[in-house]
Amino acid sequence: MDGVAAGKVTDFAGEADASEAADLRDFVPVKRIALVAALTHRARMWVRDDLATMFCKRVAMKIKKAKAELEQIRLARREIVEALIATSGRCCCTGRSAGTGRRCSTWPTTTS
Repeated sequence: MDGVAAGKVTDFAGEADASEAADLRDFVPVKRIALVAALTHRARMWVRDDLATMFCKRVAMKIKKAKAELEQIRLARREIVEALIATSGRCCCTGRSAGTGRRCSTWPTTTS
């Protein structure tokens, strides 16, 4: 349909869509071919648009699912990190032990 005005293609497709098959036989062969070509062109455009819409919806669904999985992974990692922080806090206290006055830190101390 290169070189044909979009309005003309739309008009021909509408005319072909409104006509019955028996009515199309009454047209001269050149016009009949033009009407059917315009109708086919419009149908191909609709199919292409529908496929693009389906693809976009599928990609959006995949993205939504991936975001939910990522959030689950983040929550699991957060629990692990919090457990490690709690464990390291118990192992490496940084003050004096209650009652003894000794340091309980396991971090190396520098002496000058």
